[in-house]
Amino acid sequence: MKKFILILLLVFGFKSQAQVDWCDSISYSVLPNTNGVFSVMIETTDSLNNYCDTVSVSWAVCNLQLCFLGNGAFASFPIIQLTDTVKVCYTVYVTDTNWQTIHECRDICEWIVYNGTEWVEWNNTVFIEEISVPNNTKDIIYDMQGRVVTKIKNNFVYISNRKKFIIFKKNK
Repeated sequence: MKKFILILLLVFGFKSQAQVDWCDSISYSVLPNTNGVFSVMIETTDSLNNYCDTVSVSWAVCNLQLCFLGNGAFASFPIIQLTDTVKVCYTVYVTDTNWQTIHECRDICEWIVYNGTEWVEWNNTVFIEEISVPNNTKDIIYDMQGRVVTKIKNNFVYISNRKKFIIFKKNK
């Protein structure tokens, strides 16, 4: 049986093709804000450029109120402002050099914000400041909004010494 399989492999050859994920070779960048215009551009790796003939791109760029559409490797959206939180989505169609196969990378999206110098992913943590708790807060009572309480009412939740408590009204 092993000899038979070996003969089949020799007769038909060891033809195998590596699986290529075209979407891993595609990304986008936001171009520097020129004259107040928000612009995006598709980027491809050299390996993708060697194996593809055309790359077609459809864009959808949204702020919190409206969405705008664009086509092409480069697109501008003049209504987007530096103060907007922006969702950038794109769909890419890649045609290989044989013009026989079209590969699709559909609805790749990312939220971005302007941090004062560049557009960055919205989920990036920019700054964390640690707050120290003073030790002289012992026996001070706070309500759930963090306000100091001077008069305690029944059936409300309070915080004292980092613990929650409730004083219930006694039934007669």
